[in-house]
Amino acid sequence: MQTFDVGIRAFKAFRRELGAPDVHARASVREVLRFIAYLSRNRKAASTISAYVNAVANYHKMNDWENPCEAFKVKRALKGAARDNTCPDSRAPITPVILAQLIDALPRICQSKYEVSLFRAIFLNCLLWPVSHWRIGVPVKNGIRQVGCAYKRCAAQKEHVTDNAAFFENGSNGKN
Repeated sequence: MQTFDVGIRAFKAFRRELGAPDVHARASVREVLRFIAYLSRNRKAASTISAYVNAVANYHKMNDWENPCEAFKVKRALKGAARDNTCPDSRAPITPVILAQLIDALPRICQSKYEVSLFRAIFLNCLLWPVSHWRIGVPVKNGIRQVGCAYKRCAAQKEHVTDNAAFFENGSNGKN
């Protein structure tokens, strides 16, 4: 219900900004399209735009008015807004500096020294060892109907690269 209220308030504020005489009246397809463009121009996320337009659609349905949000143009505008408002991935790899900060924060977060030691070991193992050299928990076939779990450390990167497909297909290092 909160999303509905926020969406309706945003639509009414948009109408006031346009100078619409009655902000409680039914909307036209053109007005909904302008609303989508307004939200998109203000860098709202595609999910937010969709939620606000759904609120407008529900507002019209509750009042037994014709729903302008069902129009083909509105649906296409929503798809376009989803394409245009994509933001670049802001994630970055964990560097040694960030890893040190994570480990330094553990005593303030964890409840015991055991947890600190446990998470420190996990962080160091997961982030400092090259992941390509470890295979932990990969399901493999030991026989026709047996499924086991592999725990294998590759001797060299070269072996890992050359036998990767065979390992997953045969459940071995490809040398049978």
